[in-house]
Amino acid sequence: MAVGEAGRAHFQMYAADARSDVHWRLLSANNRDLGRGVVGYRDPESCLLSIKLIVISLDGLEMQVRRRESSEWRWTLGTDGEAIVVGAHGYDRQVRCHQAVRQFLDCASTASVSPAVVVSGARRWGTASSALAAAPVRTRPIASARLDISTGS
Repeated sequence: MAVGEAGRAHFQMYAADARSDVHWRLLSANNRDLGRGVVGYRDPESCLLSIKLIVISLDGLEMQVRRRESSEWRWTLGTDGEAIVVGAHGYDRQVRCHQAVRQFLDCASTASVSPAVVVSGARRWGTASSALAAAPVRTRPIASARLDISTGS
């Protein structure tokens, strides 16, 4: 399993199988899902570029916190009313939802990027709140994954 530096949040790219779109999510230092991108990408390089663009535009993203019909609170970050990043799951209280989006923003600005795509058909990647199955995970290395987004300039 590809993991970021010890004690540090990291972006992880993932796909259901080798032919599926590549998605990304931000994991905390203890591998909890903090948020994920809305769009899937045809290749890892496009996904890496998306991560970098989101990180450099964090200050300009619009935050929305909404209560859903199921009485759970959800957050999104986006531009022009279109979501780009969504929270990993719903929250029982509005204050916890606001704390979660702040945690995403704080961690994303200093997060590393894991240089591999996690490929596992056993996981239900499309559902943000799904439980992760205990199945073997394979990774697909990326030759051009030397993206350093932690400089913050």
